[in-house]
Amino acid sequence: MIKLITNECMKLFFRRGVLISLAIFVVLAVGTNVAVKKLDDALNAKADWHQTVQSQIQDMKTQLASSSALTPERRTELANEIKAQEYALAHDIDPNPVNIWRGLDNSLFLSSVIGLFMVVFASGILTKEFEWGTIKLLLTRPPTRTKIYVSKFLTLVLTAAGMYVLLLVVSFLTSMFTYGFAQMGQPIVSVGKTGEIALTSPIVPVLANAGFRFIETFILLTIAYALSILLGNNSAAIVITLVLSVSGGPLGFFVERYTWLKYYLFLHADLSGYAQGNPPVPGMGLASSISIILVYMLILLISSWYTFKRRDLASK
Repeated sequence: MIKLITNECMKLFFRRGVLISLAIFVVLAVGTNVAVKKLDDALNAKADWHQTVQSQIQDMKTQLASSSALTPERRTELANEIKAQEYALAHDIDPNPVNIWRGLDNSLFLSSVIGLFMVVFASGILTKEFEWGTIKLLLTRPPTRTKIYVSKFLTLVLTAAGMYVLLLVVSFLTSMFTYGFAQMGQPIVSVGKTGEIALTSPIVPVLANAGFRFIETFILLTIAYALSILLGNNSAAIVITLVLSVSGGPLGFFVERYTWLKYYLFLHADLSGYAQGNPPVPGMGLASSISIILVYMLILLISSWYTFKRRDLASK
């Protein structure tokens, strides 16, 4: 299996289109970091973060005192935010430091580019074998269809993980020159479940954000891979996957009216809301969202694997 995955990686990364895509991706990562740093400099050139935090605290206190329509959850959230901001102010900790970790976190919006690349790669990694007629040569070798199917899927997963690592490494190296090392060790201030102040390493939210984005990319590549096999057409797989990926937002407005929508996959694709205390579907927990994602992924993978195993190659 390892040899198969190695061969698939070599086949993928030696394509001219893939190499050009990676080069463009690196340029985007560097350019984004530089552009965001310039924007940060412009926004913070005349701003004193102490005054900004004091103003935010006063606004939240006014909101708590004047609004009777706030839910208990929102009141608790505001109270915790005020407590964290006051602690940060008292201990001279900038809640929104412009530092190297900010550069890394901002660069993660390029996960959408990774997702697009992976949809294209996934939709063609097996269907192209049929188009080029190389699938017959592939199946005359000892590896079974199941091993070929699994090796190509694992190649996609490893490629996606590698692109996230590449993004973080390139962004980190660029941030060293654009942001420098000032405030690099400054912790993140938050309030724990029991009301105590918690200080978190600044790299934790960056890695958590990268993990949430990777899950979204994993969902996209799995759908594109499965649909390309089920439909036998990589173009259709790309279009359908991209359309489905943007459907979660609009459908989220109808969850309260149509409760069955809470089981729709793309309402659970972005799990970052759980880390912020805002679940993507009200009333559902992290375990429920993960379970829904796994069920969808298993259905897609099993059905596409079965289709690939039963596919007639006589006409290819």
